[in-house]
Amino acid sequence: MAQFDLMNGEGLVRDEQGQEMPESVSISREVSRTLADIASEELPNGGKGTITIEIRDERGRAGLRHQSFIQDPLAR
Repeated sequence: MAQFDLMNGEGLVRDEQGQEMPESVSISREVSRTLADIASEELPNGGKGTITIEIRDERGRAGLRHQSFIQDPLAR
């Protein structure tokens, strides 16, 4: 089981439930999709921001950390 904690401009949102990940699903690929979805929701008109997802195992140990830095120079 993996837990996906989200950190954005509004602070930390801890994943307390976790998610079972089938062997065929790459955690990195899932995180990349999630980061893109969050960016499109939080910055629909562009802008800039940082979104971080930290993955913890079932014991709560941090494993991977993925960050996305978004900067749209054309955004107003």
